[in-house]
Amino acid sequence: MKTISTLLFSLLLLLPVTSPAQVVRVDWQEAFNGQLTGKLTRDPERRIAIVSQRADTLLLVDKVSTPPSPFAGGGAALLVDSTPENALWFRLCFRPFDGPEVPQGVAEFHLHPVEGSAELQVGHQETSWDPAVIETYYVGSLAFVVSLDPGAEPMVAGQAVETDSISTVVAGESYRLTVKWDFAETKPIVRIFLNGEVVRARGAMAPMNPPLGVVANKNGLNTFRISLGGPENHLGRLFVGPMAADARTTPEVEDAGDSLLAP
Repeated sequence: MKTISTLLFSLLLLLPVTSPAQVVRVDWQEAFNGQLTGKLTRDPERRIAIVSQRADTLLLVDKVSTPPSPFAGGGAALLVDSTPENALWFRLCFRPFDGPEVPQGVAEFHLHPVEGSAELQVGHQETSWDPAVIETYYVGSLAFVVSLDPGAEPMVAGQAVETDSISTVVAGESYRLTVKWDFAETKPIVRIFLNGEVVRARGAMAPMNPPLGVVANKNGLNTFRISLGGPENHLGRLFVGPMAADARTTPEVEDAGDSLLAP
């Protein structure tokens, strides 16, 4: 009997071990317990932190609020509205992964730019995430920036880009921005998608693989930051919808795939 048990145990060790992917989602419903106050606000449950001079002027909106959420089904969102009378400096940090090593993965952001340049900064943080330490939410080393400025072409790493159907960012339109990466190869591969379509440098045929700078020598991408406007101009209006990220061992970087937020 002991021999049979030992044999069964040995066979179990030979079976492949799988673990379900852990998708980190930010749906904004009940985010920050409904309170946005002060210059710095953290929500460790959603892995986000807001750094803003006027965080108390940000609004959580949904299908019954005024104004309502512009996203499908009126899903909860964050409204950033920076006007000359009420100018604010806005940065939203998203740290979905615990450690510095995320060689393969995917992140998804739903953005609805109205005015001003909405930017997604993608990068790496070498310090493991600590919910109580604000610096661990930050982009430590910047890899590249995706810019969505209504009325202008989308930009990646300072280059004008396009997809099969998108050549200009339209004010008041919603965009699903997907970033996939695979640093397990000799040369890191990054693919960016808008509404499921791969991004190319303007006029190019092949998908864009943005230059990564110092992050190319790091352990993948693990931090993200959404901002409105630049250092000299903070004005604009932006709805930030749901976000999600997943560290995947097979990210299938050449295809945007289904939304991480799909039920």
